[in-house]
Amino acid sequence: WDVRQTVDDQPQYFKNIGDSIEIDKEDQDLSGATKQQSKERKEAGVALRGAKKGSTSHSSNVLGRGAVKIKRLPGKWKLTSPYKEDPPPAMRSVDAQPGSLSFIVGTNKCDVWELTPPREDGTPGRPRCLTNGHTADVYTCATHPKKPNVFASAAESSNVRLWDARKRELMRATSVGFQCRSVQFSQDGQHLAVGGKLGRLKILKADTMQPLVTFKKCNSAIDEIKYSPNNRLLATGSHDLYIDIYDTGFRGPGGDKKKAGKVLKYPEMNTMWEKEKGGKGEYVHMCRCSGHSATINHLDFSLPLFNPPELRGRTLIVSNCNSYEILYWDALTGQQILANQRDTKWHTRTTMLGFDVMG
Repeated sequence: WDVRQTVDDQPQYFKNIGDSIEIDKEDQDLSGATKQQSKERKEAGVALRGAKKGSTSHSSNVLGRGAVKIKRLPGKWKLTSPYKEDPPPAMRSVDAQPGSLSFIVGTNKCDVWELTPPREDGTPGRPRCLTNGHTADVYTCATHPKKPNVFASAAESSNVRLWDARKRELMRATSVGFQCRSVQFSQDGQHLAVGGKLGRLKILKADTMQPLVTFKKCNSAIDEIKYSPNNRLLATGSHDLYIDIYDTGFRGPGGDKKKAGKVLKYPEMNTMWEKEKGGKGEYVHMCRCSGHSATINHLDFSLPLFNPPELRGRTLIVSNCNSYEILYWDALTGQQILANQRDTKWHTRTTMLGFDVMG
C-alpha cells in the first residue's frame, strides 16, 4: 500500500500499529542486529500504548500518524533467462497490485514478471513471465508459412526468438552467436535461415531452434534472404554487392537421382527434407551473382512454369539495390539475364522497383 496513506485513511490495515510485533522463525535466525531492531520495535509499541493512556513517556521511535506497517512475505523467487549462457535478469522496477500480495517486476532484459505469494495450501508461488523482449535493435521478422500465428524475430543481440502471436507468448529462443540482420523460413516452415551483420549465415531447425549448418561467404551484413518456391535454393543478398545462392539439398519427386543416395554431413536433415519421399541432401554454396553497384536490399524468385517461353522451366531471380538498379539472374548458374522480364510471374514481390509497380 502507498506510504502516503495515513492511519486514519486505512484503519483496517493499521489498527494494530504500536502493538507488539511478532516475527517469524526465519527472522529469529537472523543476525543480532535484527533481534535488536525487534526489541526496539516492541519498546516503541509499549511507549505508544502508554501515550494513548495519557502517559508522559515519549520515544523518538514511536510509530504514529503516517507510519506504514511492513509485512514480510514468506518464500523466495528466482528469475531466469531464456538463454542458458545468460545470467539471471536484474530487477529495475517493482510495483504492487492494490489489494493483493502480487508484485510486477521489470528487468534489464526487457521482461515483465509477476510474483505471487504462496497459496493457502502451502504451494510455493512461482514467478511468471508476462512478456519478453529483445535487448537490442530488432532488424527483422518473418512469419511461418504454414502457421499464421507463428513468427520469428532476430536482433543485434544475437538472439533469435519464435513467438505465438495469438497467445502473445515466447515459444522458443536461442543465441546464434553473432549479430543478426535477416531471418527467413523455408517454404515448408522446417528450416529457419539467419543472416548476420558480419556475413555469417546459419540454418536452424525451426521447431527446436537447433543449429544445422553455418556459412561464412561474405564479409559484411546479409540483409536479404529468400527460399525458392520448391525449397531447393536459398539466396542471400549482402552489403558485399553479391547474391550468394545455396543448394539446400531438398529433393522431392523427380529430383537429382545422383544426389539421392549421398551420405549426409548433417544426418538430422534426413528427417526434415521429405524423408517419406526419399529426399536427401545438404546445404552447398552453388554460385555467386555479381553486378550490382550498391547494397542489395531486396530479391525475389520466379515461378518457373510461368516464365516467358524462352526461359520456361528455369528459376530466375530479380533483385534491387540502393542504387535503384533492377537486375535479373539465372539462379542455377548465377549469370545475369538481359532479356526483358516484364511478363515474368514472381513467387513473392518484395522488390520496391519493377514493371508491376510502375507509376
